[in-house]
Order: sequence, then C-alpha cells, then structure tokens
Amino acid sequence: MLPNYPRPRSRDQFYIAIICAKRIETNAVEAMFDEHWEPESEYGKAPGDTNAYHLGRIGRHNVVLGYLPGSGTAISATSASNFRSSFTSIRLGLVVGICGGVPTIHGRNSITTEVLLGDVIISTKLVEYRHGTQRPDGFFEKETLPIASTEIRSFLGKMEGDYSYIKLQNRTSTHLSTLLKKELYKDWKYPGADRDRLYSPSHRHKHQQRHICEICDKDEDRVCEAALESSCETLECHEVVRRDRLVEPKESSASVLARTAEESAQVWDPKLLIHFGPVASGDLVMKSGLHRNEVVSKERFREQKVIAFEMEGAGVWETLPTIVIKGVSDYADSHKGDEWQQYAAARAAACMKSVLEEWLQTDNEWVSSIYTPSNQS
Repeated sequence: MLPNYPRPRSRDQFYIAIICAKRIETNAVEAMFDEHWEPESEYGKAPGDTNAYHLGRIGRHNVVLGYLPGSGTAISATSASNFRSSFTSIRLGLVVGICGGVPTIHGRNSITTEVLLGDVIISTKLVEYRHGTQRPDGFFEKETLPIASTEIRSFLGKMEGDYSYIKLQNRTSTHLSTLLKKELYKDWKYPGADRDRLYSPSHRHKHQQRHICEICDKDEDRVCEAALESSCETLECHEVVRRDRLVEPKESSASVLARTAEESAQVWDPKLLIHFGPVASGDLVMKSGLHRNEVVSKERFREQKVIAFEMEGAGVWETLPTIVIKGVSDYADSHKGDEWQQYAAARAAACMKSVLEEWLQTDNEWVSSIYTPSNQS
C-alpha cells in the first residue's frame, strides 16, 4: 500500500529548500514536483522575507522552491537567510541549475576524466574565487568555505559508492526521459554530440577571418559586440579539442541494417556522467578558457581539484546545509552560449530528484509526512 502524503499543515513541515537563479532552472525543477501545494493553500512567510516561493512535494519530501531575483553570492546569501526565517525546519538546501565545467578533472576513484556538456556536477565542498582581501602586498583570496556537515559528508560518501552511483545514474536517466516526453519540454532534448565542442583555451570567440572586423583584427584582447552575439559557426571558430568520450562506437554493417527507422533517427549521445567534487563559486562570470585554466592551476584550487564554476552556492553554503547540483552547459570559456542550457538544466533537475529519493527522512519528518488529524483512523 502506497503511503498517504497529506498537504503539510504549516511551514514547519517543509524540510528541503531548493534554490535556483534562472527561469530555465526553476522550470526544470517545477517539472519534477509530484504535487504542488499552491495555490490551493497559502502558507505565508515571515515578516521581512522578500523571497518568492513555490511549495510542493517531490517523492516523500515536502520541498520549497525559492526564486532568486538574479545571480551571485550576495543575492543567494540573502535568499538563504530569508529561507531560515520563514522555514525554520529546513535540513537541506539544494542549489540546482547550470554551470561551467572544467574540461578534464580527477574523477571518481581519482581517474582522469573528461567532462562533457550535459554531465552533472555534485559539490562535495565549495571554494570561493575572486573573493578575498586586497592588502598592500597583494590580493589574498579567501580560503575554502567551511566544511559540509557530517550528515551531508556521510550522504555524499554513500552516493559516490558504486552501487548508489549506478542507481543515481539510472534514476536520473529515467526522470529525464519522463520530463522530455512532456509537451512543454519536448524541445529540451540532447543537442547532439556534434554540438559539444571544446576549443583550445587560447582560441578566442571572435571573427576568425582577417579583414572582416577592424576591432577583432587590430587587438588580440578585444572582441566586437557583433562577435559576442554570434555563433561559433558564423565566426568560423575552429580549434576544436578531441574528446575521447564523444567518439561514437563503431557498429557492424549488420547492426546498422537491423536498426528500425525510429532508432536510425535518434541522435546518438554518449553515456553522460555525474561527477562529485569541489566547485568554485563566486560573483565573477567565468568566460575565458585561459583564465579558467589559470584559476584551476592555482595551488589551492589545484589541491582542491575543482571541477566546475558557478555563482550561487557560496552565498547559501554558510546559512543552509547545502549541496550544489548543476548541469554543465558550457566549458567556462569565451565560446559559451545558451544552446545547452535547457538540456543541462533538465538533467540537473532529474539528478536532484534522484538525490532526494536517497535522502533519508528523520523519524519526525516521516511521521509528519504520513499522519495528520485529517487522516486518523
């Protein structure tokens, strides 16, 4: 017999906070709700709380989704404080959305791994970048943020194990497939392996042919506004780095002939991965392959083995017990665009739902989720 999940009686029965900065991210998260508790019931919020919320249920958890008015650590820090004032029982904060990935990382079991667009990043810790103190003798960056709670460290340790990791991968694929079948999300599909292009760090997103643009021709460090708004195809960006994970396996002639018309029409996609590791978080939009590599190669970032860049986690981390779950939509270089954002946001939301399916309720949470005066027997 399936458990009965009644509507919570008050804000105190919400234990999971989800925070997103972009509309595309909240759209994907909303699609993962199993029930929506509004507008049928109004829960209100504490005086002075400026957040906008959407309340509902994902699996067995009552969740509250918060909408940030913009990106950055200051905005997310204010939002996290508001969460604390209105929803006093929050045990876990999930920062969900899209991020820039480091192309090559130390992956699971310390194996060097390529990160692809559409992969998902799960933070084990956050490292702030471009944040610190300017002194006469130089700029000193802030050290790693406080270590995650014992409960989160234990949980992530379990999720990285082979059994839980395989289950997480499979469930994420299932939830993503369900989402992409919905009418509103039918265009959020995988863009195709041929659209996943990593360029040499020094290869700028600018007019590549000479004598087309005076600005792009004259100054190596400047790019014209037209180029910034143009695609890599239009600009003829060409220094593409080979990625072994994107090499399609060869099939025999017999297997190709045996394909159905539907199978032949499908876009091949590599087995996308979920990566656990430290994430760099700060207010600076990382949009340079050279600077991305420079940051990652700095001693403290190299020691932390940073795997991605994002802009909200650091603001939430010190207020709520936090896990960052983000889909890789670009390589944090000058070629970043929006082509992969929908798919990356969808996959991050699917992974978030899979993570919540593994997150255990406490005894009090479990009792309140299945028992209210209205369903006494």
